[in-house]
Amino acid sequence: MLIGNQFRFAIEYEVSWITDNATYGNILFWANGESLGDWDDVAMINGCVHWLDKFAAKSVIRYHPVLEGMSKEDIVRHLHDSFNAFSPNEPTQVSKIFDYGQAIPNTVFDISRLGMSSFDRYAVLLIEDGKQQRLVWQSNIDDIVREAYLPNGEMQKIAKEFCDVIRGDPTMAHVFAVKPETPKSGKKKSKPGNKPLRG
Repeated sequence: MLIGNQFRFAIEYEVSWITDNATYGNILFWANGESLGDWDDVAMINGCVHWLDKFAAKSVIRYHPVLEGMSKEDIVRHLHDSFNAFSPNEPTQVSKIFDYGQAIPNTVFDISRLGMSSFDRYAVLLIEDGKQQRLVWQSNIDDIVREAYLPNGEMQKIAKEFCDVIRGDPTMAHVFAVKPETPKSGKKKSKPGNKPLRG
């Protein structure tokens, strides 16, 4: 099932099976007609709902003046590769890389947790300046950095629609009847692998 417009932004999913406390299946993002995610992966769909719910509901500053006009390749280099080179015990901040006074945790730009294990092999970054959204992603399946410019709030709007559809499905209602434990993102720090993708 597709929520949204795949030539702008959409979330595609398919439920494979449902247990007493979890829903499993496949999930992809679509942006400007290109897919983002591993359709062959079986992700915890209710975990995706957890993260997408937070993403849609919470206003976060995903902006830094230094990022304006930066190429998509440099975006990945600065907001993914450089951050992951820091010690995991030391909170990494934009100011440490750009030598700019405004300290912003790198985690606000990294949204790979939204797709749970489907995005394990991706760098997925979002920048928002209040006027538009810039979605940048890379998988080392081909090492090509891709990007999409979207209307302001577009991803949050589709995320909310997706969550509403899943929660409104009577076959999955019991999964959301009890508040689940916070799911793990499944995110890996190493670069993504080489499994063929759908789309």
